[in-house]
Amino acid sequence: MKTSGFRKQSAQEIKEKQNKTTARRIASLKEKQAKAKKLPPKPKKPAKRTTGRIKTISTTVPKWIKAIPESSAHGSGTYQKRLWKLTSDYVRIRDFHKYGTCAATGKHFEDWRGTNIQAGHLKPYSTCNGLFKFDVRNIHAQDGYNNKFGNYDDFRNFEKEVRRRGYDWDLFETESNANNGCRMYDSEIIEQIEILLQSMSELKEQPPYYERAVSLLEEHKELIA
Repeated sequence: MKTSGFRKQSAQEIKEKQNKTTARRIASLKEKQAKAKKLPPKPKKPAKRTTGRIKTISTTVPKWIKAIPESSAHGSGTYQKRLWKLTSDYVRIRDFHKYGTCAATGKHFEDWRGTNIQAGHLKPYSTCNGLFKFDVRNIHAQDGYNNKFGNYDDFRNFEKEVRRRGYDWDLFETESNANNGCRMYDSEIIEQIEILLQSMSELKEQPPYYERAVSLLEEHKELIA
């Protein structure tokens, strides 16, 4: 019988070979463990983006502007709401003492206060651009019911009366349209509030908060001077 050429290993040789294999496996495992300790930590997963409203830091409203109450009728944000309150009071006081009637219907007013008299826009508030929403050339004392439910004839009468009173409504509309998409900045609104407070001094009557607002404005100017 032909031999294979391989010598049969003894039990001792087989055991030694197994011990060497086991030693190599242990050494390999230790090496892997050592490398794992040196690896940088896995990066943290980015935080999930929230769909909620982003918080913004708002500046403190000056005391002289806080003296003017907010209106719930028009305006977005506290500055615009206070500017509309001032504009509405200015227009109603102006027209009550100068004309005493609704610009659209001719109805007589008994007082500049109350829901029966409102500051109505000839060109609608929603279609005016930027600060032209608060332009007193386009806003006039109007009967409260008519301001909400007036018809086309009332609008035409409104337009005729505004022109009769000497307001260049065409110029106003041209200027407003030219500012399409114009953004209102707080600094511009604050400036307009100050201008309107000064104009209100020329009226025959002022709203209850007027004196306090003007007094605080003067103090504010002295502090920043």
